Amino acid sequence: MLRRLRSKSLTYQVVAFISLFILLITVVQISVTHFLMSGVMRANASNTVSLLVNENINRIEGKLSRIQLLARNIRYSVQAGLITGEQFQLMVAAALRENPDISSLCMAYEPSIQNQPRAQVYFVRNTELVVNILNPEEYPYEDWYQIPIMSGEQRWSEPWYDRAGSQTLISSYSIPIISNGRYIGILRLDTQLSKLQQMISTDSRQQIGKMLLLTNNGTFVSSQIDSLVMNYGIFSLAEEYNDEELRKIGQDMIYGRSGVQKLGGKHMFEDYWITYAPLKSNGWSLAVLMSERTIFRDLNLLTLIQGIASAIAFLLLAVILLLRIRHINKPLSALTAAVERVGSGDFDTVIPHSSDFYELQMLTNSFETMRDSLSDYIENLRKTTEEKNRIMTEVLFASTIQRNLIPRNVSTNQFHDCLRIHGILEPAGDIGGDLYDYFAIDDNTFCFAIADVVGKGIVAAMTMTMVSTHIRAKGASFQTPQELAADLNNFLCSNNIESNFVTIILGFIDLKSGRLSYTNAGHVPLFIRKANNQYQKLAETHSTALGVFPNLKIGGSSLQLDPTDEIILVTDGITESMSSSENFFGIERLEETIAKLQNPNPETTAKAILSAARKFSNPDKQYDDITILVIEFSHPKH
Repeated sequence: MLRRLRSKSLTYQVVAFISLFILLITVVQISVTHFLMSGVMRANASNTVSLLVNENINRIEGKLSRIQLLARNIRYSVQAGLITGEQFQLMVAAALRENPDISSLCMAYEPSIQNQPRAQVYFVRNTELVVNILNPEEYPYEDWYQIPIMSGEQRWSEPWYDRAGSQTLISSYSIPIISNGRYIGILRLDTQLSKLQQMISTDSRQQIGKMLLLTNNGTFVSSQIDSLVMNYGIFSLAEEYNDEELRKIGQDMIYGRSGVQKLGGKHMFEDYWITYAPLKSNGWSLAVLMSERTIFRDLNLLTLIQGIASAIAFLLLAVILLLRIRHINKPLSALTAAVERVGSGDFDTVIPHSSDFYELQMLTNSFETMRDSLSDYIENLRKTTEEKNRIMTEVLFASTIQRNLIPRNVSTNQFHDCLRIHGILEPAGDIGGDLYDYFAIDDNTFCFAIADVVGKGIVAAMTMTMVSTHIRAKGASFQTPQELAADLNNFLCSNNIESNFVTIILGFIDLKSGRLSYTNAGHVPLFIRKANNQYQKLAETHSTALGVFPNLKIGGSSLQLDPTDEIILVTDGITESMSSSENFFGIERLEETIAKLQNPNPETTAKAILSAARKFSNPDKQYDDITILVIEFSHPKH
């Protein structure tokens, strides 16, 4: 009897010791988990907020970029004299109706210039185009007019009240108009401040924090804290609360920097985390404020629930462990062996069930669920991998097709010994939107082209395939490259291709006379390198990009090639190669590279230009295709 009592006492001690030991481990585990999870949750919250900031920035940048692109196209049409008078009003009316983000458009000329139209503001009211005249004694002193004129640069303005147009707060994109090398006025496109505010106030995930939009001088123009909007700036708050940290964050914002930082000052943002990033288009900044209480709310609740559940579980464990400890070993061993077989990949293993222990039944059900889920996961992973491989195969096949459409560089001349040609095409991805092509139209006429589609991926590659096919199919039907370009433009417009902005240089060479005829549709300049190491830059463009306006009038130019002249053509992947400091390679560096060439041939010329661009640029910032085509005219064909 005494021995039985001692055995029971020892059993109780073992049970109590094991329970207390497990309880201690659980408490330590909960503490460590809380510490580790706090860092994870902070990182996850930071990533989530950063994604939200970038998503809003991308949405706003998309609208601002479309406004800027429309402004540049209108300016080009005005400066080139493509539209005047009533045509301009029709184009403005169409632009305002098709772009609801643009509240009004203004064309303002220098009052001191004689015979210029008066400054006018256009906006749509009840579907009708309304035109207001600006006071010439006032508007030249407005920031939206004066700053771009003085700086000679395109600018977004600070918010201001538009009395002559929409009668609301707006921000204006002003772009100078140039005639004969002098600034003669400003083209201004306006967007209502409320449009930008709506874009960052309708996101369903804003419950995670407070969204702020600041101008490039730190003024709040949108906030879920209504008292801040247009009344305060980040520097005025920093001054009011004497917060140097908040002032430094404001400086980072107006200098276009991004960051994540905790705010610790004694103000309304105390114990908040702020995530901010710039809007590249206008220099404004978007920020999200998130309190630490919000970040760790779920963690604290989870810790509390976990602690309560653990305490209850161990109280029950202390009661039932004595009764179950001896009887659980056998079915647990069987279950362990079955789980090991499942872990080794045998998903057909039958998990043994025990009718004696509820815990083992639940554990068995969990392992069965895990086994089935793991089997489904592996099967889904297999299917996903197969689908991914199929897609990659198709992309590689499309890349192969695209490369096969490009003429190959060969040592022997395919056309005539009076020409030597070398081309380079390096897509930014597996497939790209750049193209070069050349072929003989007849025995005496040689056609060449270099082009760039606005866009990337399969759609851009398909567009380029259509462009190349159309040029080859229709090249013999036209006498001049501008006629061929006009036909290509109508083809792109009529087919409503998604990537329909195509810049291109098309040229014909008369192999007998050496006469070069060409047209430039919105492309970067071409260069003629002479035998004496001098070069000529031909920067004139004869039309906008193709695929925008149907029935576009396209001009052209011609010149006489001398023996050994090289025609050098590139796409903007060269000129817009970006360095680590975010500077572009540019036309000037391209000219310096061409000027330094010594007795080159087309291959060495093309490789020298590519090498110079690569040496200058940061490979991580190469977002555009690179294309180079060099044609040497050796001598006339006899």
